[in-house]
Amino acid sequence: MPSEQQPILTDRQRHILEAIVEHYIATAEPVASKALVALYGLGVSSATVRNVMSELDAMGYLDQPHTSAGRIPSERAYRLYVDDLNSRADNSPSGDSESYADKVRKRVWDQYQDAAADEWDSLFAATCQLLSQLSDHIGVVVTDEQRDVVIDRIELVPISGRQVLAVLIMRTGIVKQRVMSLSAGVPIAQLPMLTSLMNTRLAGKRLGEIQQYVNDIRTLYEMFDGEYQMPAVEITRGTFLHEYGYDVYWDGVRNVIARSDFAESGRVGAFLETLESRRTLGELLSWHGDHERDGVRVLIGSEIPGDGFDQCSVILATYSFGGQRVGSLGVIGPMRMAYPRMIPLVQLTASVLSRYVEQNR
Repeated sequence: MPSEQQPILTDRQRHILEAIVEHYIATAEPVASKALVALYGLGVSSATVRNVMSELDAMGYLDQPHTSAGRIPSERAYRLYVDDLNSRADNSPSGDSESYADKVRKRVWDQYQDAAADEWDSLFAATCQLLSQLSDHIGVVVTDEQRDVVIDRIELVPISGRQVLAVLIMRTGIVKQRVMSLSAGVPIAQLPMLTSLMNTRLAGKRLGEIQQYVNDIRTLYEMFDGEYQMPAVEITRGTFLHEYGYDVYWDGVRNVIARSDFAESGRVGAFLETLESRRTLGELLSWHGDHERDGVRVLIGSEIPGDGFDQCSVILATYSFGGQRVGSLGVIGPMRMAYPRMIPLVQLTASVLSRYVEQNR
C-alpha cells in the first residue's frame, strides 16, 4: 500500500514476482511453481521457485486464495510491477513500440473523423468508445471542474417561443450550453444587444468569478447599470446560476463487470454506484497524487479515492487545449490488466486528443 515501506527484494525474487504477475494477468489462474519453471525459463528448480514464492508471500506480495492452490499477486505486487515498468527507458509493449504507437495513433485519428473538433460531447464519447474497444476495459473522459476557466465569448440564440440557448465559449475551446425560458419582460428582439452587453461585461473573466457575481444580486445589478439592466440580469442569472462542474463520459462497463474475477469480489454494486456519481468520478479522475510518470498516473486498489474501486486499477493521463489542462482520460479495469499495453494506450490517446483539437480549433 502507498504509505508502507516496501521490502527490498533480491534480483531473483523480483524476477520471479514479475513472472507471477504476468502469468496471472494472462491466465486469471493462481500460479504454481511448476508452471513458472516450464513457461518462463527462470533457470532454477521448481523447489527454489516454491521457496521464493513462500518468501514473497511472507512479505505481502502474494496471496493464496485456497489452501491447495497456487498464489496470486497482491495489490503490493501490482504496485511494484508497475513501478518497475515505469522505471524502464522503454515501457512500450513487446519491443514493438513504434508499430504499436503508430497503430494507436491511427485508430484515434480514424475514430475522430466523424466527430467535429468543437462538438465536445461527440468527441469525448468517441474517445471513450475507442479506449474501451482497445483496452477491453472502461474508457473514461472527464473535464475538470470549470471554475478557473476563462470565458472567451457568449452567444444567445433564440430557439422557439421564449426559449433561448446560451452558448459559453471558453478560452480553452470547450463549449457549454444552457437552455432557458425568458420572462415576458425580455423581448427576443433585444437578444443581439444583450449579447453584446454581456460580452462587454463578462468576456475575459473566470467562470468562478462570474458565478460569484450571480450569487451577489446587488453586484450584478451594478454591473449592468443602464437601459438593459433587468433583461441582462435575468439572462446572466439564467446562464450562470448553474454549477458547471465535472462532465464525465464513459463506455464499456460490461467489459469489467462481466469478468468472473471481478464479479466474484462482491463489489460490483458499490463499483456501479460510484461510477454513476458524476461528481465522485470527476473528483477521482481529477485527483493528483503519487505514482505519476510522463504525465500518466496509475492508481491501484486502495490508492484510489472513493468507494467501490478497491479491486480495480485506474490509468489516467491529462489532456490540454490551448496550453491549459482541461481534464483527464483513461481506463478503469480490474487490477489484473495488461499494464504494458494500457499505459502507452492512455498516454498516446491523451496526446492525440490534445493535438487533434489544437489543429481543428
